[in-house]
Amino acid sequence: MNDVYLPLDRITAITITGRDRLKWLNNLVTNDLRKTTQGQAVECFVTDVKGRTLSHGIVFSDREMLVYFSWGENQASKLLSHWDRYIIREDVTLADTSPHWQWALAQRAWLADVLDDEKLGADAIRNLSGMQIATSSDADSLMAIAWGNVGADRLLLRILPGEASDRLLPNRCPHLENEDTFKLEAIRIRHRWPLVGIDFDDKNLPQELDRNESAISFNKGCYLGQETVARLDALGQIQKKLVLLSIDMDGSSSLPAIPSQTIIKKGDQEAGLLTSIAAPDSNNRCMAMAYIKRAYFAAGTELDCQGRIAVIQS
Repeated sequence: MNDVYLPLDRITAITITGRDRLKWLNNLVTNDLRKTTQGQAVECFVTDVKGRTLSHGIVFSDREMLVYFSWGENQASKLLSHWDRYIIREDVTLADTSPHWQWALAQRAWLADVLDDEKLGADAIRNLSGMQIATSSDADSLMAIAWGNVGADRLLLRILPGEASDRLLPNRCPHLENEDTFKLEAIRIRHRWPLVGIDFDDKNLPQELDRNESAISFNKGCYLGQETVARLDALGQIQKKLVLLSIDMDGSSSLPAIPSQTIIKKGDQEAGLLTSIAAPDSNNRCMAMAYIKRAYFAAGTELDCQGRIAVIQS
């Protein structure tokens, strides 16, 4: 199975141009985008006026535009419609650029070995940290982002298809195979990266996805839906949140596969609902994400998932 280079599927990318782009978009997402001017990508939620989650992704600056990237397909038309209503007199232009680039996850060590130092140097790749960004010298062919949410040993790549990027990455694997899809899903779930329509929708509040430290600023000032988010932070009383589960599959070969939307239990009580589950690993354990009720938040809590032991990891 290809492990060093994994093309991403289910991608949405929107570019925002115009002189008011930073201030305008900062008023519509949960994190402080002023950090993007320092060569940093910023994780955030897109919220509606009631503070509900419409999307989740990252924003970064690319010369004279901002790029909103989300691992989740078919969001562009909904986001463009939502954002367009908030362009009044601002100099802002939106465009769906989802088909324009290719996106992938690459192992950092492999990428440092194959890249031409004159284009995007191995040292730049090795030294990326946090949500920092490195770009190729032509600024179009390749961008690498240190995306800690998929592991410190991997980077998120944005690739412009063509001769230049082919020269930069001569050994890349261009097609997503079925086994690669399973690998991507395991990486995504292990790092609790939620997909819209699968792990959340516009009925969820941002804090329920439990990414407060990385995706929400509680001191940036006003933004759309901020009142709801701030009030929930002050009360500190979310009734459910998305957690990582480890499910022991040993001795359960006679039990059916675990589907999404499986009810998680504690004894006879309903404790939560599973949203995503990865294939079993070499230890015959599955990592999964599930919304769990407040009474069972503690790491190490043992729950029941269709007859298997499910342990809360975080």
